Amino acid sequence: MKNIWIVLVLVAGCASSGGLFGETVGEKFRKALANVDAVCRERKIGPYLDPNDPEYRRKSSLMNCEILKIKPFDLNAVLATPEGKFAYSLQLPPPLDKPRVKRSDYRSGEEYFQALCEKEVGDHVFDRQINVDGIAQLRLPMPKYVKDSLGSYSDESTGTSYLAVHANPPGHLVVREARLYKFMEIVTAFSSDGVPLTITRYVRDEQAPSPTALRSEMTDRFNARYGYLWRGTPQFDSRSEGIGGGELIVLEVASKRILGVRRMFFRDDVDLSVTDRVRWSSRRCRGIKNEGLHFVVDLLKPAN
Repeated sequence: MKNIWIVLVLVAGCASSGGLFGETVGEKFRKALANVDAVCRERKIGPYLDPNDPEYRRKSSLMNCEILKIKPFDLNAVLATPEGKFAYSLQLPPPLDKPRVKRSDYRSGEEYFQALCEKEVGDHVFDRQINVDGIAQLRLPMPKYVKDSLGSYSDESTGTSYLAVHANPPGHLVVREARLYKFMEIVTAFSSDGVPLTITRYVRDEQAPSPTALRSEMTDRFNARYGYLWRGTPQFDSRSEGIGGGELIVLEVASKRILGVRRMFFRDDVDLSVTDRVRWSSRRCRGIKNEGLHFVVDLLKPAN
């Protein structure tokens, strides 16, 4: 049986806040990672696997050292992609256009996190639309959340279902049983300057016996007037202290006018009680209970 060990957050090489508040999450993470590296080296597994080892075949199937391959989140790499550049170019309307909470105003990472939860988290609605017949997903799907994805260490957003609409949005927003939208469009490829090259349009298959049956077709332009996308919150992140966040943004496709924003933050921590793996925990701010799908549908009322 494969052993999968999981990790937490933090960018390697960040400075310590030190003082009375102890180690940052980053410092804990680097210690835990060094312990894992030492164990992997001693047992000759992962990057230290020896082809001449009599147990080579068994050890080659172990995933205990996969954590050593994980790289920190790189915002510049995201901004280098057309869809990332588009997502972060959106300007939010007041009062969300400027942070109401700044890290420099708080003594500890925990105080900062609690301030974010109190003053920045929530569903912010600027406009609602009714009788919406179709909806667009304006960015490639959010990475599927799994517990070993390292949270705010390697992910752009740790939003999970509170920010993600769903792993299969057409299957939940278009099907006949749901009686929501008549069609959904998802960008599958962008040009280098951020223009959608290919769009997959999903529509109900009214002739099929199954109420969940959909037909798909390729197009190069949107029919949907409104859509959504997701992005991280680099203006708030304090990854050395395990703090990261994300935004789900609903907007008008042509004008990029913002209709609403859901903002959520998370804080991770590392457990140093074990030395042969990286164990972590994560907690989110309170106040948001339903999935991102509900937020989108509330702003873009379907024609049905």
